[in-house]
Amino acid sequence: MRRAALFATLPVILGLSLLTPRAAAPPSSAVPGPTDAQIRSAVDKHAAAAITDRRWLHEHPELGNQERDTAARAALTLESLGFKVERQVGITGVLGLLDTGRPGPTVALRAEMDALPVQEPDDSGNPVRSQNKGVMHACGHDVHMACALGTARVLADLKPALRGRILFIFQPAEEGIPSDQKLALEHDTGSGRTGADRLVNLDKVLERHGVQAIFGLHGFPDLAAGKIGVMPEYALAAADSFEIVIRGRSAHAGAGPWLGSDVLHIAAGAVLDIHALPARQTDPRHPKVVSVSTLDCTDGRNNILCHTARLSGTVRTFQPEDRRDLKAGIERILDAAVKARDPQAGRCAAGDPPDRLCWELASYDAYGPPVHQDAVLTEWAAKVLRGAPGGDAVAPAPPSLGAEDFAYYCEKVPCSFFALGTAPPGGTGGLHTPRYAPSEEAIPVGMSALATLAARYLAER
Repeated sequence: MRRAALFATLPVILGLSLLTPRAAAPPSSAVPGPTDAQIRSAVDKHAAAAITDRRWLHEHPELGNQERDTAARAALTLESLGFKVERQVGITGVLGLLDTGRPGPTVALRAEMDALPVQEPDDSGNPVRSQNKGVMHACGHDVHMACALGTARVLADLKPALRGRILFIFQPAEEGIPSDQKLALEHDTGSGRTGADRLVNLDKVLERHGVQAIFGLHGFPDLAAGKIGVMPEYALAAADSFEIVIRGRSAHAGAGPWLGSDVLHIAAGAVLDIHALPARQTDPRHPKVVSVSTLDCTDGRNNILCHTARLSGTVRTFQPEDRRDLKAGIERILDAAVKARDPQAGRCAAGDPPDRLCWELASYDAYGPPVHQDAVLTEWAAKVLRGAPGGDAVAPAPPSLGAEDFAYYCEKVPCSFFALGTAPPGGTGGLHTPRYAPSEEAIPVGMSALATLAARYLAER
């Protein structure tokens, strides 16, 4: 999940009506599916192994498209369980297929493999520490993979009671990759697509395996361990990132500031206006966030007005029109900001004099669309989870302005994505922080939820 505004909750109260699932009668050759007691017993049997997985994964984090040791562990585990395994899918991804040999639908379960460029301190609160300097599972992907590997063991045990097929997707690069690596990837492979976008739209993993539905989860540090949050139809936001350049004439900051463009002052004013965009120039009833997160404007001395200001930030939206209008609003603000200083200023162009005051939207990159769940599947999933043992811990959860490339799967097949409570007593650090220490009590809860959803889907669809 991306860094800015991660799992920021909204002050809204959401409810879910439980609709009748679109379930066709199983064919005569279908098996009834495992009982709740069988699932619970298998989860109890394999929970310790899943926690061992989590600790190994936490000690050995790897960045996006570099998850070689991580992928090897996932692949070897799946092969040991009798899964048909594909390696190096979407660069480093792993697919594991459990085919029951009995006719039925195909359902997919997905977990992310990549870590973040975060240095874990010795007092992070995790039972083990990252052994890779400057890299940490600070978004909980180690927990997500542990839940998935544990679920694979559970469903392998329950295979005689299942029909159809289950595809496990261990996906690389959910957090994205730096722009220079994306350019290198495009040069080497012919496409800069990465993460779920690459798996879905280039490698066609859902189409190749005939996937009819997919489930996923994400650790939620604002929710107590043992709880499951059922998120609304629009669960997570679309995320765009931008880089802005404002350049002009430098000057002495004390002896002659009026001789320069003072691009720092222009940039500071633009930041305030950009931050006001969601409430003042788009419909404030639609959840959205625009944040300028960096501003670099230095020539190395405190008595020099810099000639170039560089800004970067993120935009989070749920509605397509907001996504379009916010980009246009940023450009409008930048143009007005430089023209207020010099009516001849404007957008930078090739051949401009080096000291002409101008602005440039150097990049505006789309991380991915919003996670738009299938309403019927999600309400069916909520009913299944509430009816299973521990169902009293299932409750509606608010949407998040965090982003997840699980959205790409949702564009192709019905999807459902739920929040897994990871907060130990007393709480934990937030996602993407060096003190994120999710409770391992969440792992068997995630295993039980994923196994139950997959088994019930195969039995009822």
